[in-house]
Amino acid sequence: MFSSILAREAGALDSYELENWVRLKRVNGWRARKRYNTVKEPQCLAVDSSDGRFLLLGFRQEFSIIDATSNPRDVSMSQICQQHLSPRTCIVLDALWYPGDFALFLLGVSRQPGEGDVQIWDTDRLQCESRIATGEVSAMSMSMCSSSHELVAIGSAGFGNSIGLLDLNAGAVAQKLDGQNGPVKSLAFSPEDEHLLAAGGADGSVQLWDVRKAGRAACVQTFDSSKREAVIGDVVTGYGSKRRSWKRKRKPYRQPSAHADGAVSKLLFAPGGRYLLSVGVHAMYTWDILSGLCVSHSTFPVRNRHFALNAAVSMDQDLIYVSGGMDVGIFELFESLPTRYFERQHFASIALLESSPITEELYSVDREGELIGWTSNLEGS
Repeated sequence: MFSSILAREAGALDSYELENWVRLKRVNGWRARKRYNTVKEPQCLAVDSSDGRFLLLGFRQEFSIIDATSNPRDVSMSQICQQHLSPRTCIVLDALWYPGDFALFLLGVSRQPGEGDVQIWDTDRLQCESRIATGEVSAMSMSMCSSSHELVAIGSAGFGNSIGLLDLNAGAVAQKLDGQNGPVKSLAFSPEDEHLLAAGGADGSVQLWDVRKAGRAACVQTFDSSKREAVIGDVVTGYGSKRRSWKRKRKPYRQPSAHADGAVSKLLFAPGGRYLLSVGVHAMYTWDILSGLCVSHSTFPVRNRHFALNAAVSMDQDLIYVSGGMDVGIFELFESLPTRYFERQHFASIALLESSPITEELYSVDREGELIGWTSNLEGS
């Protein structure tokens, strides 16, 4: 690594060659470094955005906070806390750290089918500070760059086909965004624009919302997979790129849809906020949020078989990590085929994937409760 930096300083490598070299070493250098046996199957996983040290896992009837800096075989050796929830029928469906600070975290808890709430917890005292009844929570998201609001976007059974905006300062739902054609299944705020929110529905729709507006007027973009953009050359750097877009013929009265094969399970913004990745049942699409066109898509081929339903997906810089059974495939942002696969370490299907942009680590959890921390070694090159 240091020899390549010295070569760049000496002028032997230009910045573009160094960037490609670092990316290649990063793709080929992933190794399993940490293993935790949680025994139980987690329902959700969140990595704190302040220093990437703490992991928040939600289970049935309880949640756990793990210190990821240690490297034990048994999760109890690094487990900071394990808190049981009441009643016994509750399930932690989603978890979210407060952006930039691990003093607070949010849990989306289901008590029984159709009923649930959002709980705000104090990390130091391990005490629930507030509960807001929302119905069974399906998705939560907060802006990582917000300076003017503390809104939590929520999709739940209690809001129907609307997106609820929870104001943490007021401790109540500030407004609802109406216009989704089905229940909300995934949410993501833009990393560059604190007011831009992406939402994916159970009907396969993907829309962009401006949280400063109200009702249907807040919808600023609806993506349609029939609108494609052909890209030739290097899109990331702009070298030799030429674009040509076309609009396919559509049947009359067809509702615009990003995913024709079912619900949108996850949404991720690429660094810079220009491109949006949406993950469906059997495919993932990359969208240009300015033009609203589809830049690329993949049908998840992995070792001569397809990815499992609602594959776990995470993104780090311009690399996409997608689970397929016990494998993890690495995709380039604008590529439809995986560049490389992780060495197989899991003995059960992978259920969750989360990356930490602070520590540049990736965490995967399988359905038997084994959590593996992955790191990419760039030293000594």
